[in-house]
Amino acid sequence: MRIRTLFHAALAAVLALMFWLSTASAYAPEIVSLPFVQGGVIQPPPLSGPFHRLRWNLGDFPQGRVPFIVNPKSPPGGTLIPLPAPDTLFEIVRTTLNVWEDIPTATIKFNFSAPSDAPCCGKLDGINLITFADPLSDVGPGVVATTTVYAVLEAGPFHLPGTTIDTVIDFPGQLIETDFAFNPQVELSVTQMSNAIDIPGTMFHEIGHAIGLDHTAILTSTMFPFGDRGDLDVRSPEVDDVVGISATYPDESAFSRAYGSIRGSVTTTADAPVFGGHVVAEEASTGVAVVSAVSQPDGTYAIEGLPPGEYRLFVEPLDGPVRPTSFDLGSIFTFSPDAFKTKYRDGTATVTAGNGLTGIDISGVIAEDPTLNLTKISRVGVFDLAGGTVFFIPRPSGGFEVTLDAPAGLDSSFVTEKGTGLGLDDDDSQEVAFSRGFTFPFYGATHSSIFVNSNGVLTFSENNTSFPESKEEFLRFRQPSIAPLFVDLNPGVNGVDVGVGADVFAKQEAARFIVTYWELPQFGGTATSTFQVVLHAQGVIQFTYQDVSATNGMFGVSPGGDEVSAAELNVSVDAPFTSEPGRAVLQTFFNLKQDAGVAFEQGGSVIINLEGSGLDASRATIRIPGSGVEVRQIDDLSGRFNVHLRAAEDAPLGARNVVLERTQEPLELAVLTGAVEVRPKTSAPQPPPVAAPTLSVTPPSITTSQPVDVVITATFLGGIDSVTRFTITLDGVDITASILAVGVVSAGERSASLTVPGVRVAAGTNFTAQLDLTTTGGSASATFQANVP
Repeated sequence: MRIRTLFHAALAAVLALMFWLSTASAYAPEIVSLPFVQGGVIQPPPLSGPFHRLRWNLGDFPQGRVPFIVNPKSPPGGTLIPLPAPDTLFEIVRTTLNVWEDIPTATIKFNFSAPSDAPCCGKLDGINLITFADPLSDVGPGVVATTTVYAVLEAGPFHLPGTTIDTVIDFPGQLIETDFAFNPQVELSVTQMSNAIDIPGTMFHEIGHAIGLDHTAILTSTMFPFGDRGDLDVRSPEVDDVVGISATYPDESAFSRAYGSIRGSVTTTADAPVFGGHVVAEEASTGVAVVSAVSQPDGTYAIEGLPPGEYRLFVEPLDGPVRPTSFDLGSIFTFSPDAFKTKYRDGTATVTAGNGLTGIDISGVIAEDPTLNLTKISRVGVFDLAGGTVFFIPRPSGGFEVTLDAPAGLDSSFVTEKGTGLGLDDDDSQEVAFSRGFTFPFYGATHSSIFVNSNGVLTFSENNTSFPESKEEFLRFRQPSIAPLFVDLNPGVNGVDVGVGADVFAKQEAARFIVTYWELPQFGGTATSTFQVVLHAQGVIQFTYQDVSATNGMFGVSPGGDEVSAAELNVSVDAPFTSEPGRAVLQTFFNLKQDAGVAFEQGGSVIINLEGSGLDASRATIRIPGSGVEVRQIDDLSGRFNVHLRAAEDAPLGARNVVLERTQEPLELAVLTGAVEVRPKTSAPQPPPVAAPTLSVTPPSITTSQPVDVVITATFLGGIDSVTRFTITLDGVDITASILAVGVVSAGERSASLTVPGVRVAAGTNFTAQLDLTTTGGSASATFQANVP
């Protein structure tokens, strides 16, 4: 099985590669201690030697705004998914910069400059560039974007090599330029496309690097080094990110009023310092991981920017899912952290705003390789049937028995003779008649033909090329349906060379009908899936999978029609499973990133999959610290656990840690930081509130007592595109019907020109009128007069 592992940032220090520059031999930057950054939170001195916080000198720019420009063009050959219009990309940049700017405890500001035709990044030219046009031919697979940050590590005069730019470096670690480029060979989108990486979220992460932030080991933070397709959760900062940027560019007054800090040291049972320990502060009442830091070579740590509250602290080794190589600074330093077992500090620490706690030490750490280690979390439903087979065996009373075991007498091997290629294109279908007297019984009806659809679904009676793939969409199908893999596959290959044999094939035999989906990519991607469905004459349905690389999808069977109910299962856990007559049977799956956090709603339940070493349900307990999340059941699956979780209706929101605790002596812990997130319970979508209108009127100019057409100009705000009624009353008489024209001019502000024809007003009197406006947001009125000479 191939699982597509994708990243919001380039791994192995490609994303935020640090180039440390010197202007001449007199500049010989030397780093004595490691300047580790956790979401941008730097360990403050004194430590074992000098280090440098990477940041811009805001005083170098007008109004303190760091400038960026963008090249929105596509590279030669284009991109896998066409980029949005340049105006859309410009607006994404603007919006992303504004989100960073709007953090109230930080002073970072930006200037969004005019577009540039600069073709590439990674070149010292005095321009902070955001580009989609660099082909990035030298990056590895799965890299979404790369950021290059240039900094000078010594203060003094500085000449930008190869340019006429001269400046003065005011402090060590001062940034002088940053460039970042999106990889055009990765599927990018501004909407939640299941097969694409989110551009706004990626840009938000990248700008974090461009202003000096490194990665964090808290899974739910924006600056976490891994990302996934269709993920929109990183478009805004979490607490760890807010603290990082605030510590780097602090509004001193606001920052000190809002936050406190914790400092201490990490030592072993032999009182030796622990180097490279991930120290995490979690809310004591909820178990939410808030901010973290990494212990220095002398064992000291400092967590800045903690919101007021009571915290528990623990230290864990950087042995997965986040490792030293996940930090960009690890690319230029040799970092071999100490091996040790996860340790919680006894007691809690109470942080108050404006104050710092010291001496919050974590002692008694066991300095040896942990035998208990959590390395992977994902939602159950990750596709784990590659190389396997699923059977749907009809029961005499109706329904199916779903099993992984082949019925007696059936050949369950993958059929290598594929048969006739159907030549399907994207969103395509072809009806194939059964031959040799073959018919197929399905949900009480017998069929002599079937529609083979490019979306991995076989249907009876009529075709179906629907997408996107989801349980809800599948249950809306009118047609009786058999889905070996419901996903937006593209037999047309979309111009991507994935092999000349990519197609859908059909083969008729005397006692079975075989459809093979061969090396087909998901729309917009290149990784392929190969699988097969076999319809046996006695009604048995067989799904056989060679390799599935689709990022998400589902499989199952459905009788079709209105209001179809479904039995959902995880076949590898629940089989054999018996379904009720007339119900659909299905399983959804997600090929999530290896280190994905899992989110579910208040009042909801989820089954998560945990993998790692030393897992043994007979000797371990899994808990989610904090109130509101209950571990209901643990399924031991030989090397991994399926853990059934339930969140209370009022469960506190936030990202909790998953703690695996060995219950036999010696006590040992393994922690995945911020791995399970409880989100608000969703309800039916509500329309956005409509603002109540305001109304202003420019009085008309009337210069004659003869009948004239009076033009009244009114401007109003609120109730956009929802004007219900304008009325105008003259001398108590409603003359609204005489209005000839009402013009709506621009979003947010509306202008109406009201023409009242043939109005006679005597000279020397006043023209008095009342204008009333009703919109979906409310009502407004204005009274106005015009003097007639």
